[in-house]
Amino acid sequence: MSNLLKYNSIVIKDSNNYIIDSNQKVIDKINSIKKNIIATNVMNPNPPDADGFVSGLSAQVVEELTDSDENAATQEDLTLQTQEILDNARREGEEIVAQAHREAEQFIEVMKNEGYDQGLKAGAEEVENRKRQLEEEYNLKKEELDKEYQAKVADIEPKLVDTFINVFSNVTHTIAEDKKDMIIYLINSVMNNVDTCKEFVIHVSPDDYRFAINNQNLITGALSKEVHIEISEDSTLSRNECLIETDSGVFDCSLDVQLSNLVKDIKLLSCMNR
Repeated sequence: MSNLLKYNSIVIKDSNNYIIDSNQKVIDKINSIKKNIIATNVMNPNPPDADGFVSGLSAQVVEELTDSDENAATQEDLTLQTQEILDNARREGEEIVAQAHREAEQFIEVMKNEGYDQGLKAGAEEVENRKRQLEEEYNLKKEELDKEYQAKVADIEPKLVDTFINVFSNVTHTIAEDKKDMIIYLINSVMNNVDTCKEFVIHVSPDDYRFAINNQNLITGALSKEVHIEISEDSTLSRNECLIETDSGVFDCSLDVQLSNLVKDIKLLSCMNR
């Protein structure tokens, strides 16, 4: 902002220049009066009267002196008026300068407030932009991590299933080796699902035959008079292997078969959950 300082000015045209020189006028007037006095004394000398008194100045001379006094008073008035004009001009100039300073301070304050408000607005916009940027980065990162997780699950899950099955099979076989009643459990896994059949021929290995005969009463339906159960020793079978002949067909309830079916179910569930 540029400060404008106004000055009062008086423009005088060159074509009608008129300079008031009161001192020079007074001097000229005095010289004129002197000349008139000398001329008057020469032309009309006033001799002294009987008392020795000489006549004073003529009326014309007195009037001219009076005019000189009036001119002196006029000069004093002009001086006072000039001083008053200068004082007024000085006061007006000081007021103009003070007003300019006040307006400049007000303008600076307005600019300061506008700059502060603009700074707050710019800061809020910057925060909002940064927030959106972070949200976009978060969503992209989340999507990327989800894809990586799904890829790792798809790669690891089959391996986990295979590991679980191997461990489960080994543990089951180990437990079955020590549990002689495993053959009864295997037989009942079929007997519980064939209620419509009344005739059963159960083939077991030589290792399980004696235990099956001694615990025949534990077989489902063995105590029913309507059901006929025959236990047969089959040398082609190994321990925990069992075949059951019924009216509707032959069921293999061997431990390995049961485990194999269980493994298939586990793998099927694993595929369905992908």
